[in-house]
Amino acid sequence: MNQMYKQYSPNNNVDLYGLQLPDSVQNNNKWQAVIGNTPIVLNWSESGKVNSKGSGVLFIK
Repeated sequence: MNQMYKQYSPNNNVDLYGLQLPDSVQNNNKWQAVIGNTPIVLNWSESGKVNSKGSGVLFIK
C-alpha cells in the first residue's frame, strides 16, 4: 500500500484551513473547544492517559 503518515504534536502543527492544530485548540489561540455551549479545556497527552477527574481521551486517527 505504501502509505505514509505524518505525526502531529504541540511542536509540529498541521494547518487546517488556517487553524494550527493542535496548538490553536490546545492554547485557545483562535478556537475554543465546547461541549454544547460550555467551554472545555483540552490537554495534550503523550501516553493517552489523563489524571484529572471528569476527563476523557479523544483519539484522532
